[in-house]
Amino acid sequence: MKKAIYLAVLGGFGDVTHSTQIARRFARDLNIEVIFIAAHPKKGGDVPSYDGVVYKWYPYDEINALKYLITRILFEIQSFFSCLSVKNPLFFYERHRALGFSGYFASKILKKPYFLEVNTIIELDMEIETFSSRIFYYMNKLNCKCQRFFMKTADLLFTPTNGIKQIMIERYDVNSDKIVVVPNGADSDIFYPMDKSKMRKDIGLPLEKKIVILVGGFKKWHGIDTLIEAVPLVVKKYVDILFLLVGSSKNPALVAELKDKVKELKLEKNVLLTGQIPYDQVPKYVNASDVAVCNISGHERNRKITFTALKMMEYMACGKAMIVTTPCAVDVKIREYNAGGVIEPDDATILANSILKLLDNEDLNLKYGKNALELYKKHYTWDAAAKKTEDEIFKMIDMKMVSRK
Repeated sequence: MKKAIYLAVLGGFGDVTHSTQIARRFARDLNIEVIFIAAHPKKGGDVPSYDGVVYKWYPYDEINALKYLITRILFEIQSFFSCLSVKNPLFFYERHRALGFSGYFASKILKKPYFLEVNTIIELDMEIETFSSRIFYYMNKLNCKCQRFFMKTADLLFTPTNGIKQIMIERYDVNSDKIVVVPNGADSDIFYPMDKSKMRKDIGLPLEKKIVILVGGFKKWHGIDTLIEAVPLVVKKYVDILFLLVGSSKNPALVAELKDKVKELKLEKNVLLTGQIPYDQVPKYVNASDVAVCNISGHERNRKITFTALKMMEYMACGKAMIVTTPCAVDVKIREYNAGGVIEPDDATILANSILKLLDNEDLNLKYGKNALELYKKHYTWDAAAKKTEDEIFKMIDMKMVSRK
């Protein structure tokens, strides 16, 4: 059986979901074996297995800066030799990561196509990230140079937004012909509409309360502070409402700051920070809610990238009424399908009023949810994302074979 190599470093839900969903579809659609070489804090302990995907796990430490550096360097060395041990792979597909050099150099030695997935621009991330150690800071500085180099040298680049594509063209002088925009998706095997009352019983949430949810790996630009500021405005009308913040952050100071803010505003009864939960439980929490929020901030970084958060597609797949902030990569489609509220970012009053509008108007709530599910099925499944990726990969492989002849 023919083989392909997929390389990644996995941490949060987004990394794991995107990588495994594309890899499993490569295996299924192309009838190949995907050698999935990845670093993961738990060595893949909570990552689902799929037919045709052979995992090779390596550990890394994501908390201690020095251990992180050492384990990441070790991973690149180990993964390089793992790549070379695969006989005659069809291609290399790599999700860009810090210090990620193994796939590129192995592809050159084996003379195979090298495809790179770019989900963010690290230089822009560094403008708003805070670093707990100078080691993390200098690693990211080095990674900026690595990202620039691999953008230039990859055979094809895949990215989820037109914003990132434009930055690669304008800031890094990458040829536009080799950049393919492939939107994110959601896994319909686990994200689909479920009975709200049953889900609340299953996970121990109150049946009678209104519930608003935000899911994510919390970062500075996720707008969580604005959501917390909106809570008191909603509580004025819905005294016992519950806001679920599902997820966590690699930055403990950010989580502590959020908890302090909740305490300062005396919102302990209205805001629940669940911490990170198993990924297969996330659909239950989404389906248990009345309104879902994707409240990304209006920071210049987000305006340039035009974010496409996985949570939006997962909300859609569950048929959930949602509120999203601009500029996002799918706000035009959301407006076109009337599939949710699209608002300006960083304004707690606007956010609160939008939440209240969906809590007050059940017909509008149901309409948004129904339209969101239709939008998801037509445009944002992982099958659609994988199909576009596969088509572009084999177009490039065919071109290379012709050029060699």
